[in-house]
Amino acid sequence: MKHCPMCSRSFPGEERFCSVHGLPLVAAHAAAGEHAGEWTGHILDGRYQLGDVLGQGGMGVVYAAENLRIGRRCAVKLLHPALVADPKMRMRLFREVQAASRVRHPNIVEIWDFGEHEQLGSFLVMEFVEGTSLARRIVDDAPLALPLVCRIGVQLCAALAATHARGLIHRDLKPANVILTPAGVAKVLDFGLVKPFRADAGEDFAAVTTEGVVFGTPQYLSPEQVLDLPLDPRADIYSLGVVLYEMLVGRLPFTGHTIMEVIEGHRGRPVPMPSVVDPTLKLPAEAELILLRALAKEPKDRYPSMLAFRDALCGLAEAQGIRLAAEAAADDGAREAPADAPADAAPAPVAAGPDEATAPTVATLPVTLPWAVESIPLAELRDRALRQLDDLTDRTVAALRVAFPHYRGHDAASVRRRVVLVLKAAIESFAGEAPALPAELRAHLTQQAAAELPLAEVLGAVWLAYVMCRPLVLETAREDLHRYVELEGQLDRRLVPFFVGLVDVYVAWAHGRLVALNEALERRNEELQRLRAALAEEVQRTTTRLSESEGLKARVTESISSGLVLVERGSWRIVLFNRAMERLTGLPAAAVVGKSFEEVMHQVEGLPLDELVEQVRMHGEVGRRKARLRFPGGEQRTVYLRGEPFAAGETTGVLYVIDDVSERERIIENLGRYLSRDVVERILTDQSELQPAGESSVAAILAVQLRGFQPAALAIEEVVGLLNDYVRDVADAVFHHGGTIERITTAETVVYFSKLRGRTEPAVAAAVELAGRLARTAARRAAAGQPTVQAGLGMHLGEVLVLNVGGERLMVKTVAGEARLVAAAMAQAAGPGEVLVSPALRAGAATLAVEPGPAVEVAGAPAGTFRVLRPH
Repeated sequence: MKHCPMCSRSFPGEERFCSVHGLPLVAAHAAAGEHAGEWTGHILDGRYQLGDVLGQGGMGVVYAAENLRIGRRCAVKLLHPALVADPKMRMRLFREVQAASRVRHPNIVEIWDFGEHEQLGSFLVMEFVEGTSLARRIVDDAPLALPLVCRIGVQLCAALAATHARGLIHRDLKPANVILTPAGVAKVLDFGLVKPFRADAGEDFAAVTTEGVVFGTPQYLSPEQVLDLPLDPRADIYSLGVVLYEMLVGRLPFTGHTIMEVIEGHRGRPVPMPSVVDPTLKLPAEAELILLRALAKEPKDRYPSMLAFRDALCGLAEAQGIRLAAEAAADDGAREAPADAPADAAPAPVAAGPDEATAPTVATLPVTLPWAVESIPLAELRDRALRQLDDLTDRTVAALRVAFPHYRGHDAASVRRRVVLVLKAAIESFAGEAPALPAELRAHLTQQAAAELPLAEVLGAVWLAYVMCRPLVLETAREDLHRYVELEGQLDRRLVPFFVGLVDVYVAWAHGRLVALNEALERRNEELQRLRAALAEEVQRTTTRLSESEGLKARVTESISSGLVLVERGSWRIVLFNRAMERLTGLPAAAVVGKSFEEVMHQVEGLPLDELVEQVRMHGEVGRRKARLRFPGGEQRTVYLRGEPFAAGETTGVLYVIDDVSERERIIENLGRYLSRDVVERILTDQSELQPAGESSVAAILAVQLRGFQPAALAIEEVVGLLNDYVRDVADAVFHHGGTIERITTAETVVYFSKLRGRTEPAVAAAVELAGRLARTAARRAAAGQPTVQAGLGMHLGEVLVLNVGGERLMVKTVAGEARLVAAAMAQAAGPGEVLVSPALRAGAATLAVEPGPAVEVAGAPAGTFRVLRPH
């Protein structure tokens, strides 16, 4: 059955022309095969005859098709019938057409047409290409070779960079939406979820979403996508990182039995290192670092752009000696054809369809034109030309020097060598299948294009040589005019792919130069932004140092569990009221600082204010005492109170330290060297509202005692800065080793490690690290002319009682027992910067390097110590 290419009417029998349009009838080639679908054989829109089903996805079905009017193969995507009535789904299909049409790139599947059909619904027409999906390649061959992954990754970066340049993000990058051609070209498809991220992207791409629904494939979504946060191109960078990880490792970075487990992996779990997942991979460290940066949870920690991502992949390829040239794209990692496959067997066509549907891709230049050529005359012409190559080269060089005078100043041997290279490649294209440009010529043109071989001169050399071959053409045609014209026409058609190949090399080179310049400009802009940010941070730091009020609000006071109130002598004005006091009294610091101490403390019942004032007047301090207080909110608390003189520069005052113990002080007062049975029974049988909780545990106790700390001789800013550095060093050294800070004061710091599980190495490591941090901080402060302190450290392993003391609003843990006394005694005996450990602790750390230390005395009994040898 034949059809009219204009109206698609069918004509049986021997009819040759359409009776309406007078055009020659054409025979359709989209006959039903083994993958026939519901609409196979149907003529869509009067011109597209549908053939086999190429693929299916969540949005539609893709058919192989033929455009009857021009005889060109294509692929047609039909929206699923159940989705045709959904305007949002139809809009997504239309938006895919808009995006793919707007973003023209060799690594993006091209869209040709779009329309509506009364029976078949919405459809789009795209290029028909040969190839296989990246998803299938991963299933069959993963893990893939690093050279192949680099080549595919660079092409995907280029496609997505072109998309981002149009102000759009893909949002659904995954292996099923990437197609690989036999020539090694990667193509991205399915732009149904594309979304603008810039205002200049236009209203054509307004978001088509459903409230509360996240679109995309969960295994490849970025953390900001699963959280439904605003997106930018760095979301596509994360998805591409997942794809590269799957290619290199053979599995996804985050998996689970449910979708929520996968999403939680993207949101919070660290990326598993490929070398840990599969130690046999032997990936270079640079490759793992590239994956980790692309898969960073925070967008700011990823590559700033697709061009930067591509630059990193190119750097990895260069370091590993991997060629990224197009002619090498199918070498490393390519699969071999089955032994029983015919030599000219082509891979099965795959559709450029949605979701899991895969798509064919097109081959790049050089193009083989389908003209019939008599090979014998052309082969003979080629042989004649090769035999006379030296003479042709000499005449071409002479003609070049006439046409381009600057060649007269070039080295003759160098010019002749380059001309031979070009002419030989051109003559070889006379006969047989039109070959690709030789790798040697392509590399030479790419390297020398800007310096010595402008495109006009290369094409001029080929044309001059071709003109000089005219006598050879006549000689090969045996002076038969008709044969001469036919042979000349065949030769012209043979040279077209060669000329196009030359132009393709120069266009690719120019594009690469432009991309490199853009990337250099982008890097400079990024560096400028970093310098501006650094300058802003430095200004902020300088402002903070100069602000006395910020110094008085030092972070160290916020981390201390004891309440601190600093009262200025003379004016009795409160200048410091820390967070612990806010929690204890219920009064915000903003409402207290700057007011009279008497005015504020009159709100607290049970506080002997007159007695405190008299003690300060007579003795300059307030001795430690217990008081039962009622605060403005009505809550009653038992506290220990003491006041110490404070001096910093010209400012003098009294620093009140308030510890909230409520009814737990009777427990602490009865804790001595050992706990008697009756005390334990009273603790456990106390039925009051504030009953404590405690448990016996074997713990390593670390005691730290400061040396040389004289706050009276320092300014307030110096005291705050010194204590801030000390608290930060203690916290940084202790917390990541599993330690708990029981108390931290200017006199003594106590840390305990109760979750040892038979291992004391973490506790000792924390002590050694703390000693090193304190030494480095002291050296740094001394070099800056700032005051310093030194400390002695002691550690002991023994049984202690860990108690929760305090009230319902504030629970504080404390430890009691002989182990604490021993650690404090060793800290007192330790020299500046030394770490002393007891024999009990030494026995649990066999690898610890020690030497005998000084003996200490605890409750009248001597005890030996070991001095830890710290590495230099």
